[in-house]
Amino acid sequence: MTASLRGCPVCSHTEANDIWNQKYCLDEGSPLPGNTTIASCSACGFVFARSHARASDYRKYYAEATKYESSLNASGSGDTILDQKRIASLVDELTDGVPKDQAILDIGAAKGGVLVEFKRRGYTNLYGIDPSPACVEAIRARGIEACVATLEDSEWDLDPRVCDLIILSHVLEHVYDMRECTKAATKRLSATGKLYIEVPDASQYSVDGFPPFYFFDPEHINHCDLDAIKMLGFHTGLSVIKSHQKYLDVGATSSYPALGVWLGLQKEPADQSPSIRTADKIRTYVHQSSEVSTKMPYNKFLRDLVHHQTPVIIWGAGSHGRRMLANSLLAQANLIGIIDNDAGKQGKTIGNVMVYPDQAGMRMAMEQGATMVVAIALNAATVVDQIRRSAPQLEIIIV
Repeated sequence: MTASLRGCPVCSHTEANDIWNQKYCLDEGSPLPGNTTIASCSACGFVFARSHARASDYRKYYAEATKYESSLNASGSGDTILDQKRIASLVDELTDGVPKDQAILDIGAAKGGVLVEFKRRGYTNLYGIDPSPACVEAIRARGIEACVATLEDSEWDLDPRVCDLIILSHVLEHVYDMRECTKAATKRLSATGKLYIEVPDASQYSVDGFPPFYFFDPEHINHCDLDAIKMLGFHTGLSVIKSHQKYLDVGATSSYPALGVWLGLQKEPADQSPSIRTADKIRTYVHQSSEVSTKMPYNKFLRDLVHHQTPVIIWGAGSHGRRMLANSLLAQANLIGIIDNDAGKQGKTIGNVMVYPDQAGMRMAMEQGATMVVAIALNAATVVDQIRRSAPQLEIIIV
């Protein structure tokens, strides 16, 4: 029997209006869907990704994913200068007026970068949960209590059960059922406690500084703005205390739009449901992305590669590369390999093409005279410099 399409993760309504069909070329055997529909709920207006994938598919993916264990690509660990800067700024906001003895829980803590920064500032009642056993071990190795769990789990092997500050930083865009997961977090909140939510700000999606469709990601299945968080609070007994838009430094000239929201338990039920008007902004973003995609100068070079069936090696197995492989002429090219520095991706196949570490991939490129296609969304210049130093004779195309 075919599974039904995912319903609205905020209000649970089952009908939605399609906006855009987004394809991804995923690892062989990935539990995530390679084809999703960006849609708006016909009842509340919330924008989310629909597919036949189930909550269990996403739980399996995050339990087994090595991306968030990586020091190279994952945020949340504090292993890179940019991530350290982001975490320090976040903790600056979260420690304002918060006593050192308050219980603080980070849900989806990755390798515990945020909790380590709290600890550095003298906070001691710190707790983390994450679906990845390797991430939890990394948190424990830093002297902080943590357990393997998800928001969907009814019990956590973790104390205390009630916290004064609960952090959901760049988590809700990943979860299958935002409403139930937020309810689960709220159960652990003290009567005067605060829930801090930070998400990509869907009202600020733009093609400026980012590749087309950059904000549609196989992991990001919910597209939130402030109205969406207010609606989520309406359904989960929370009200917004304060909020602000922010821009995260992700390198080069790109600033990632995000939204930080503090919520507390409602003192009395809200009179009426908020309205969500994100769909029109997402449609505008889709239109802009489509226009930019058709005008990209690399299209001519990709057509030549396909026509001559020149050997091609792609550098970049991240979300941008996966979008390009599924939606551009790269799918018709003579692909002989993919390079990625993330050890967790190496040895896997994407679209029947093997992922190699940089040295092995570069050696293959030089032996076969391959064209290097750099599919790095941000800071591609660093990779281009590396290729030019190692093999100046190779042709390079940036997509």
